[in-house]
Order: sequence, then structure tokens, then C-alpha cells
Amino acid sequence: MPHPLGWGGRPQFDFHPLFPSFYLELVQKGTSVSLILPGPILKRWAEEDYREHTMKLLNMENAKLMVCKDCEKIPTIIAADNFMGVALFPKEGTFDRKFVISFEPGALAWGKELYDYYEKNSERVESIDSYISTA
Repeated sequence: MPHPLGWGGRPQFDFHPLFPSFYLELVQKGTSVSLILPGPILKRWAEEDYREHTMKLLNMENAKLMVCKDCEKIPTIIAADNFMGVALFPKEGTFDRKFVISFEPGALAWGKELYDYYEKNSERVESIDSYISTA
């Protein structure tokens, strides 16, 4: 999932231009992918350069795209069947992309609970246009 950053109380959001095509490729290979993005990142995904990838992703049955409008800092959470990874944000400075990774059953359950928390505070994106027009 893409990573928001906080600077001096004004959130900035980290956007990597390869993420839309990377996640689309995973979905096209049959991997189920569920992404929760902050609103500013979703807007970037809806821009001309990434719009086609995002629309394809929305039309895939094994992909779910959600937006968390009230989430200032969403950690990167990877909750897979056999491992979990999480990258949190430092109080100050830039996101350094360091992950805590575990294969322990308790950590896997915690990673799933953390993801579920953010999913409950998000809404599913059915159309980029409808999201952008109401944001």
C-alpha cells in the first residue's frame, strides 16, 4: 500500500509512480489484492498517467480498492497468509521504508486486525470519477 508522510502538521503523501502498475500486474497474475489509499494518493492514481491502470484494477474481481478519507497516516501493512509486514512512520522526518516482518501466527493475526481496522474506516472505490467528483 502507498505511504502518507507528516511534516509539521501538514500531511504530505508519498507516491511511487510504479505502484499502480505493480499492483495491477499482481492482480493480473491472479493474486488477490486489497488496497487502502489515502484520498490524496487516490487522486494521483486517477490522474492521466495512472488512470488506465487504476480503472483496470477497479474492474478486476480479485482486486479491491478503498479510500480512507480520515486517515492522516496509514502504515504500510502487508497481511499475507504466511507473513506480515508493517512500516510505521517516525514522529519527525521522512519515511525510511523500513519494515518489521514476522512469520509468527500471533503477528499474522495482529497484522490482519490492523488492516481490518483501517478497512472499517474506509469506503470501497467503485469509480474513480465518482470519487473525484465528491472529494
